Amino acid sequence: MLYPHNPFVKDCCFSFVFLVSEDTFFAITLLLALAAAAVAVFGMFSRVFMLFFGDLPCVVRRRNARLFKKTQLKLVSMVLRADGHTTKRELDTFKALWVEMYGEKDCLRSLKKLKKMMDEQFDYIELCLDITRNIPYQSRLELLRTLFSIAAADDTTDEELQLIRKFAFYLNVQDPDFESIFALFRHTWYGGRQQQTQRPTQTGHNSWAYTALEITPSATDEEVKKAYRHMAMKYHPDKVNDMGEAAYQSATQKFQALGHAYEIIRRERGMK
Repeated sequence: MLYPHNPFVKDCCFSFVFLVSEDTFFAITLLLALAAAAVAVFGMFSRVFMLFFGDLPCVVRRRNARLFKKTQLKLVSMVLRADGHTTKRELDTFKALWVEMYGEKDCLRSLKKLKKMMDEQFDYIELCLDITRNIPYQSRLELLRTLFSIAAADDTTDEELQLIRKFAFYLNVQDPDFESIFALFRHTWYGGRQQQTQRPTQTGHNSWAYTALEITPSATDEEVKKAYRHMAMKYHPDKVNDMGEAAYQSATQKFQALGHAYEIIRRERGMK
């Protein structure tokens, strides 16, 4: 009988372990080499694909939608901490908006990312300029809508308003458009679920409604109608259809809010 302490047995066992270890090491090395080669080949084909097909509408839409969403989340994090504290109402508004735009599962993932972003610093100038270079003007206006929604959750503070104004400047948003969106948030239900029961009365003078349509109270009835038609075309949801469901829904709400402003002016003036 051979015993473990037998020198011959020890040598055989050692040789067997060595051979197994050597084969295992070779197999692992081979697998890593193949994986590296596969990654390199995939990267090469990806570059070739983007070189020849990167300008395809479907590719551009997906790329812009990802950029829009990523920047949107970062700017929201900056607005949330602009006044030094984040309230439950602001977070609830964020959740409601995100579920409406991207779905509940995405909201949970984005909420985790948002909490991490609250401790990070971002170059908002570069973020906004990147959006300006790649995202259509109408979609940039919808980005402002999201930011105002968060700020208006518990009354917009001066710090939040100043920050959003800076964003708008680098997003190349024109002043009349900025004031139009801001007017809707200050005086109507637009942008916040908790404001839906706080619609203003439709009697008396409502200068905010004129601001929303980018005209003055001295405008004639014909000018009011013309302004509404212009704004309706400008903010029609189909203008941002390429940016995905989130931007489309946002534009739809802005479109409805403009109709609400026009209805107030029409009733106030007795227009038909």
